[in-house]
Amino acid sequence: MGAALVISRMGAAAVAPDIVVLYSRTDSSVLREFSCPAGRCRFLAIEDEPCAEPVRARTVIVTGHSRPPRYLGRTARDTARAASCSEPDLVVLDSCYAFSIPLLEELATADPTPLVVGSTKLLPRAGLKYGSGFFDATTSEGRADAVQARDGGSLERWRLDAKRLRSATAQVEQWSVDELEKRLRHVMPNLVTVQVPGERVELLAHVDPQRFLRPAADESKTRR
Repeated sequence: MGAALVISRMGAAAVAPDIVVLYSRTDSSVLREFSCPAGRCRFLAIEDEPCAEPVRARTVIVTGHSRPPRYLGRTARDTARAASCSEPDLVVLDSCYAFSIPLLEELATADPTPLVVGSTKLLPRAGLKYGSGFFDATTSEGRADAVQARDGGSLERWRLDAKRLRSATAQVEQWSVDELEKRLRHVMPNLVTVQVPGERVELLAHVDPQRFLRPAADESKTRR
């Protein structure tokens, strides 16, 4: 879940800053640590309303505590707006459960529509792992290749498509209680996994707790 204020001096910068690290001052310092070559990153607190004076960047890293439908302590819309005003081609969600529909829907309205990398799982406090290729890559795809989960597990990666996001949401809205329970990843907030139609991408959907309630007749059958 981490990245931000600790900058590692990894040699003189050969290029201007092209990475924005978006964080919240309300998070602990552990969640705001990020090693970046000198001069390559700009660190922006979401509390400072980054869009007031936008900083253009090829890549934005959203780092810190998330608990969908809130990210960095803000709504999905506020967080997506703060990330999108840099007009990035790549957004890295270095935050627990952040690869989720509320935030992705808002990011999908951006122009250009970004490539997004993130996880549907709980991350360690140290967050994601960034290989040296992350800073050396000349394309967003190459930079995304260098982002890894610390446990060696897979991350989700997708060039957002608003239409397919809506299809995924519609799919979840049709699920029964049994289907929701089978796909439940986190409780309070209730987050379920859903695959994007036509894509090999898994997202989290935030589901109202009321949808997990069973009719009285079903409850009695379950107890027997």
